[in-house]
Amino acid sequence: MRKTLFILITLLYLNSCISTKTKSQERWISLEESLMSEDWYNAFRQSSAILNDAESKDTNSRESAIVRYMYIITVSALMNERKITKEEAIQKVNACKNKPIATSSFGFLPRGKLGTNYITYTSDNDENDLSITHTNRNGTAIFAFQYCKFEKQLSEEEYDGLVGKRAYVFGIINNIEVQGNILPRFRIDQIKTELFFK
Repeated sequence: MRKTLFILITLLYLNSCISTKTKSQERWISLEESLMSEDWYNAFRQSSAILNDAESKDTNSRESAIVRYMYIITVSALMNERKITKEEAIQKVNACKNKPIATSSFGFLPRGKLGTNYITYTSDNDENDLSITHTNRNGTAIFAFQYCKFEKQLSEEEYDGLVGKRAYVFGIINNIEVQGNILPRFRIDQIKTELFFK
């Protein structure tokens, strides 16, 4: 009887683990679908819920950093569409300061070339090494300018070796603010930048 009870408890535990994982996966899949279809309201709602859960476990985890990026972009998209004010937008993202962020993967553009949804080299700016202009899929709405600073400045030669590759950009949000009046977007200043290659 005791052995049967142990097996039953073990099976119930395993089943709850599998169910939890499945529900978590479903939430991520649903968020991805909302982002891909640019359904910003639902993407905001879903990323906010996932971020709250992730931060309750570990605010510095990889999961928190990834969903924090999605959350910030969705807030900016809602601001850009005038569904929330600039004041409401900054209030929603203020808690992201001094926390890690991890972007989706981006390709590197050659030095001197500009583009959206790519990593570019900012050699004319001593403060930052890389920048990314985040937009919607068509490039018609700018959601954020992200400026990334490394602990040790990236040389032109080091950057040239990255062109043609793709990387996830990880770092700590040093500051986030709203820029622009007619077409508002975020400026994200990031420190302690690291690249993780796809």
